[in-house]
Amino acid sequence: MRKLHLILLIIVFALSTTVFFLNLRLRTENRQLKRQLATGLLDANKRLNAPPDGLELPRMLKGYNLDGQQIQLDLSKSARKLALLLFDPSCKVCEENWTYWKKLDNLRDGSLDLIPVSTVRSVSRDYMARHWATDRWPLIGLDPALQEQLRLHAVPQTIVVLDGKVQQSWFGLLSDSDVDEIAKALE
Repeated sequence: MRKLHLILLIIVFALSTTVFFLNLRLRTENRQLKRQLATGLLDANKRLNAPPDGLELPRMLKGYNLDGQQIQLDLSKSARKLALLLFDPSCKVCEENWTYWKKLDNLRDGSLDLIPVSTVRSVSRDYMARHWATDRWPLIGLDPALQEQLRLHAVPQTIVVLDGKVQQSWFGLLSDSDVDEIAKALE
């Protein structure tokens, strides 16, 4: 009888150990699958909500200034290199992104323009004064037809443009490594 109990105990131990290690393996595979899924969803989101790389931007971006007056931003008079900083004042992640956009602004050497572009028309002067140099105002409430044409739906978004063509887009909250990557893309 003791032998039988000992054998059963060994079998239970072996099965428990096997289940434990299988769970560890499944947990690792689950993390990998989640990462792959997140990357795939981000890529799909980018394809649907960002201008495709290589897209030539129109010469004029239409929108409004902070006083509500319609304006046109002539990109042909901008620097050869520019970054569009797409935001919405009600977006919490956009609020955090200003820290990184300011780091990009500190890299400016005269050959780069950074243009904040709001997807909505309701942006206060106080909001912009808190986040951006008061002598350089943004484009507010980008023309909806143009917004649709360029697929500018998701915020925050940082879009690098060289010689009038979209080079690359970054979605969501930037990091210091993203800022370095954007700086390299703007070289």
